[in-house]
Amino acid sequence: MLGWLRGVVSALDASAFRSVLAHRSALLNPLLSAVSYFGAFAWIGLALVLGLLRPNRWPGVYQVILAIGLASLLTDVVVKPLVGRHRPYIDHPDIVLLAGRPGDASFPSSHAANSFAGAYALARVFPEFRAAFWTLAILVAFSRVYVGVHYPLDVVAGVVIGLLAGAFVVGGTPRQPS
Repeated sequence: MLGWLRGVVSALDASAFRSVLAHRSALLNPLLSAVSYFGAFAWIGLALVLGLLRPNRWPGVYQVILAIGLASLLTDVVVKPLVGRHRPYIDHPDIVLLAGRPGDASFPSSHAANSFAGAYALARVFPEFRAAFWTLAILVAFSRVYVGVHYPLDVVAGVVIGLLAGAFVVGGTPRQPS
């Protein structure tokens, strides 16, 4: 029974992946290709720059870095090696990639995890920019499917891991005043 369910979920995931690729736009390709590279170091860099602009919020910047580090650890060191899912371009060699070919496993998306951990923690520390953080995190996560390097469920799992990592690290820390 579990094998049948896994097959159905995998088929739906591949179908959703193909649907996203079928609706690519020449107008959006450069933007989403560029956003796709916004990973852990970019989020940490963003936190550091904002910390320099608002030095009284440095404790929160440390939390952002810890949240992203935890999300990276969970995705890259724990879950990816356990699951070992092939990248879509391996299973579907006919697709055109709009980004480089990552060599690690596909599930879960580290970029999605890092983005949502970063957005969660940054939104707590710099609430005046929360809409921008969440918008960027959503764009990064979607872009990973759009450029052809992740299946949708890889991204969904990355989002969940990122939110959990952000919530764990930030915990009951009070929000910063806006």
